[in-house]
Amino acid sequence: MEPNSEAWHLDKKVPVAIILTILGQFLIGLWFVAKLDAKVEEQAARLAKTEAQITTIDREARDFGTRIVRIEEKTSSMLAILQRVERFIDGRRTDLP
Repeated sequence: MEPNSEAWHLDKKVPVAIILTILGQFLIGLWFVAKLDAKVEEQAARLAKTEAQITTIDREARDFGTRIVRIEEKTSSMLAILQRVERFIDGRRTDLP
């Protein structure tokens, strides 16, 4: 049986330091990916929290818009009443002898 000359093999000439270096780089790469995954999950949680806050703020902003419209209506009504009172007072002043 003839050995396959294209098969992968590890030669004894490869220093142990290179093997350990490659293994170390692989482990550091795994560690980096694990930390990156943890950061991505943290950012996803923060994003969900921020979206909830934005929804709350948006809802409150719409409520404030409604309140402002009501205040404007009440202010207009008060202005109309004050103008009638002023006309009444002005009319009384002209009736005085």
